[in-house]
Amino acid sequence: MSFAFGIGIGTQNKQGEWLEVFY
Repeated sequence: MSFAFGIGIGTQNKQGEWLEVFY
């Protein structure tokens, strides 16, 4: 899996990778 770190809400895409939504 790929991981993204940051300030935001963590979500998963269809590949099961964690994504961060930035505001």
